[in-house]
Amino acid sequence: MRSLKELQHFIRKNKESGLDTIRYEVDYHAKLSFSMAALVMSLIGIPFSVGKQRSGSAAFNVGITIGLAFAYWAFYSSGITLGKHGAIPPILAAWVPNVAMSALAVFTLIRMRR
Repeated sequence: MRSLKELQHFIRKNKESGLDTIRYEVDYHAKLSFSMAALVMSLIGIPFSVGKQRSGSAAFNVGITIGLAFAYWAFYSSGITLGKHGAIPPILAAWVPNVAMSALAVFTLIRMRR
């Protein structure tokens, strides 16, 4: 599919014909939600980049941030796979990883202020 509008039209047309469109619905929501990944990763990295620098803590903070980015990718990929197989609704499959990691970012930002 070329664009979100074309994909939305394709989904609507196939739904009207009675075809299964779950895979395409997940792709539609995944395209929207993945555009937020950079913002979510930036929010997660902020507390670790502005924290107090003790000896060796810079490398530790970089390691934590890379680990959290990997965890986000694994969570996102798992959600998309579960959504494409119909285990969870398409909108949840694409958006729950962003919401969960954003909540983690907000939690660490609030905790950092203390």
